[in-house]
Amino acid sequence: MDKLAAVEALYVAFRSRDYPALNQIFARNIEWNQNTGFPDGGSYIGMKAIIANVFDSFADSWSEWRFEIDRYLEAPDSVIVTGKYVGVHLKTGKDMISAAAHIYDFEDGKIVRFTQYADTMPIHQAMS
Repeated sequence: MDKLAAVEALYVAFRSRDYPALNQIFARNIEWNQNTGFPDGGSYIGMKAIIANVFDSFADSWSEWRFEIDRYLEAPDSVIVTGKYVGVHLKTGKDMISAAAHIYDFEDGKIVRFTQYADTMPIHQAMS
């Protein structure tokens, strides 16, 4: 699978919570970096840490949460995805739209690193 196809498959797996599919795309010790200020922002290593601290956490806090893709950009060892988060906070009922970019770095055909950049202000406004 080429880099772009892998990232496209990754978003399909995210939406359906198909963790076995993610294991095929991610390197065993993937490094997951969410920017400071983002809910549960920080760095996580490996699939178990990512599921517990990222995916499960959002399911507990947001009645709706998705990433809408605007554009894919390919670089020699990376794929950059621009778009926006769209969500509704579970406790406040407030909605939000937050511009974001995701960078996926590859080695040996697997994603070894995710780096996120997001406008956290709309997210925090929806949470309060």
